[in-house]
Amino acid sequence: METQFEKTPSSKKVIQFQDCDPYGHLNNGRYFDYFLNAREDHLVNFYDLDIFHIARQKGVAWFVGKHEIVYRRPAELREEIIISSEVINVADKSLIVEFIMYDKDKKHIKAVLRSTFVHLDLKTMKAKPHDEELSTLLNNVLVARELNDIFQRALELESALKSV
Repeated sequence: METQFEKTPSSKKVIQFQDCDPYGHLNNGRYFDYFLNAREDHLVNFYDLDIFHIARQKGVAWFVGKHEIVYRRPAELREEIIISSEVINVADKSLIVEFIMYDKDKKHIKAVLRSTFVHLDLKTMKAKPHDEELSTLLNNVLVARELNDIFQRALELESALKSV
């Protein structure tokens, strides 16, 4: 029997003081930390996948090859937010994850991030294909999505929220 995985895991976070600018907004560079920390939690909590253990045991890891981000509304000091993530594209040696940061009620989008992760051999530091086990997991959680303009994607997401 095939295991069913949550394709779009999400988690709650609270915006911390040290991550904010003098106006009480989440610093634009800190969004990446919140997104990547949420994804690490999603991997462990939803897929029982510890990327640090994999790096030690198999000598492979994913490195950021590219980030694209669209900021829509500020995330504010002590605000509770929800971050979702999903794999939207899988290739032999890479994958693309789309992240969405919402307000606590999922009525507004704070930011949308797309990250391309390259799978590397830690000894050679060259791209390496995913092994069969990882390929199977990635294909089981894949939410295939057209890789259109990320700003357009943010607008589509906001429009969908308004129609609910």
